Amino acid sequence: DSRDFIEALNQIPLEQYSNALNALQEEQIISYLNIPICQFSDPDSNNDRQNSIWGILSLHQCYHSRRWTNEEIEILQELTNQFSLALYQNELLLTEMQKKQELMRSNAELEQFAYIASHDLQAPLQTIGNYSKLLQRRYQNKLDEKAEKFLYYIVDSAQRMQNQIEDLLEYSRIGKQKRNDETIDCQLILDKAIANLRLSIDKNQVQIKTLNPLPTLVADSNQILLLWQNLIANAIKYRTEEPPTIVISSDRQDKLLLFKIADNGIGIDPKYDRRIFQIFQRLHTQEEYPGTGIGLAICQRIVENHQGSIWVESNSGKGSVFCFTLASRML
Repeated sequence: DSRDFIEALNQIPLEQYSNALNALQEEQIISYLNIPICQFSDPDSNNDRQNSIWGILSLHQCYHSRRWTNEEIEILQELTNQFSLALYQNELLLTEMQKKQELMRSNAELEQFAYIASHDLQAPLQTIGNYSKLLQRRYQNKLDEKAEKFLYYIVDSAQRMQNQIEDLLEYSRIGKQKRNDETIDCQLILDKAIANLRLSIDKNQVQIKTLNPLPTLVADSNQILLLWQNLIANAIKYRTEEPPTIVISSDRQDKLLLFKIADNGIGIDPKYDRRIFQIFQRLHTQEEYPGTGIGLAICQRIVENHQGSIWVESNSGKGSVFCFTLASRML
């Protein structure tokens, strides 16, 4: 207990402090009170071995002797306890900052690795895909059924891996490239996204409604375009037998803009609300719903890159509402 180390002298016996006698006489110090300031490894710990003395709070009485009361000692001890707690919190903060810096460095290295690995994998994979397709065309109807099936698997797997690599490169690129901010009209960007998805929209008889005019904001237009495209394509993919209906709205919340994209699709079990935004995380088989499992992870990275957040409100069989916020700053 730090109280065991408190030293209070009402009148200093000078004969016992011969080494400091000149200093005591010069300052005319007659009484003193020393209370240790401990540095806790655990502020709730009663184990002395886990604590160490960081410093000492020392009070002096000059010119005349003084009797230090229990009340004074308790007040000052409470003050040193607050010092100790502040030291512990500062140590926690420094440790947290170090961990965050290490995590940022590790993530940057992983992104660099993913970018380089994906980029270098493209050439050999493209060669495999091209020669597989060439074999498929040249020897069509000349191989037995089993060989044709094997060749189909090779071509299909090569194409799927090519799509995954392209999406992984896009995911890495968003984190590496500097944002090209400009004032953009979200309605115009949405219209462009719809135009890019026109074939899929017409094929699936999709109805897209906008409840209110979308705002203007400062953002990277290419990233926001990709965000709209991924979310609309996601709503089309996870449709029911009914023609997809997508309703888009926006609202201003303090310094953020809130966007919502509601659909009448198959919905999502709430227990998977966060998992769907993780890279390569899929809730369905490739045969049920083809894809790379990176689209929503890209959406999350774009939104976070614009100081926002993204989440989903959904239940199985009841459609989904994807919500995201963007900073509403101006140039």
